[in-house]
Amino acid sequence: MSKLKEKNQEINEFLDEKKIREYYVPQFLEYLATEKNYSELTIQSYYLDVVKFITYLEKEFGGYALNNINYRLIRDFLRILEMNDAQKYNRNSLIRILSGVKSYFKFLTKKNIITINPARTVATPKKEKYIPEFLFEQELENFLKLPNCSKFDGLRDYVILEFLYSTGVRVSELVGIKVSDVQNADVLKVFGKGKKERIIPIGSELKCAIADYLPRRELFLNRKNKKENQYLFVNLMGDRLTDRGVRLIVEKYLLKSALLKNVSPHTFRHTFATHLLNRGADIRAVQELLGHSSLSTTQIYTHLTTERIKNVYNACHPRA
Repeated sequence: MSKLKEKNQEINEFLDEKKIREYYVPQFLEYLATEKNYSELTIQSYYLDVVKFITYLEKEFGGYALNNINYRLIRDFLRILEMNDAQKYNRNSLIRILSGVKSYFKFLTKKNIITINPARTVATPKKEKYIPEFLFEQELENFLKLPNCSKFDGLRDYVILEFLYSTGVRVSELVGIKVSDVQNADVLKVFGKGKKERIIPIGSELKCAIADYLPRRELFLNRKNKKENQYLFVNLMGDRLTDRGVRLIVEKYLLKSALLKNVSPHTFRHTFATHLLNRGADIRAVQELLGHSSLSTTQIYTHLTTERIKNVYNACHPRA
């Protein structure tokens, strides 16, 4: 769990190993990985959520016996986070933190470490509804023209942006794709949240981009003596590209663009779903492509763009 420790130290919220063991945190992480089959990112998030709660108990009360924790303690913890002026937590962040804490107490109850689950009766706040940020089709096309494909890193960046848009994959899924997953393939098998498999078609534009990129990638890795790297996307050292590396690439082109939007790798996933639905795709098909377990998650993309509203009006209204 070295990555978890590094992340924990970044936010200056860490407990010593003795305290971590006293609260059964290592066993909880093992449970998430082996029994729940959660991804590393989900495990990391839950770990940080639980550490926040334990840190609260240590700071406020000097610690707390697990069997003595009740729903009021958990509720007060969430209220303090909500009122924290130094780091404001919105409702969706609080929901995610509560989810981690609830999963932790469910584990403790399941393993008979505690007899009663104090988090079971803590009500989950309703999610804040929002329209995800996305790019209009022309904005997307302009963004994809920014990388200089005559250079290796520019071509790689273009393929990354095209890949995010053409497939709607999460950045964590993108960096795990290997050359063998896409070479001469018409579809891509992706293992998403909960390591659930889904199938995504590889479109013609992306297929051409990959075909251009692979020989250049091979030459680049040969020069770096990193021929053994099997991952599709590599950094300038010839090693596997990380989530953070992809985010920095997107940020670099955002600075070059004239966009006044907050564009991240996830924006391309939002754009993928929005463009499909705006062109008449069935919402259940989009749900499958995104790997959403619930249709309600996909429904946030059913917002109508101004352009589509105008098109419908002009095509259908007798006075248009």
